[in-house]
Amino acid sequence: MIARTLVASLAAGVVMSASLAAIAAPLAVEADGIKAPAAEGAIVVAASEQKYFVILGSFKKKADAQKRCGRFAEAEVVDTDDYSNFRGGYYSCVIGPYSKALANEVLADYRHEVSDAYVKAGW
Repeated sequence: MIARTLVASLAAGVVMSASLAAIAAPLAVEADGIKAPAAEGAIVVAASEQKYFVILGSFKKKADAQKRCGRFAEAEVVDTDDYSNFRGGYYSCVIGPYSKALANEVLADYRHEVSDAYVKAGW
């Protein structure tokens, strides 16, 4: 699912840091007519639309986040220090990024398994 989200978002050309960096590293970003390689460790996503994550849990220990994510094929562990809107110092089990509307739809699918799951913009 994350790879599909990435592919759907490439046309926007906005870069953010994330743990899924290897997917987007060879891509180029164009801004103001200047084409530059994307920063290492970057994922290209739409700036205004696809910035919402379904948060399935946040943990001080990465192993705890990995354990939670192990229950869900689409989930990934992210370091919250890499996202400006997330409280730093944690590892979160997330699904996304999505548009806000789609994130809320996905949230409804996971609420029965994680009752305190929620949607949050990463940046």
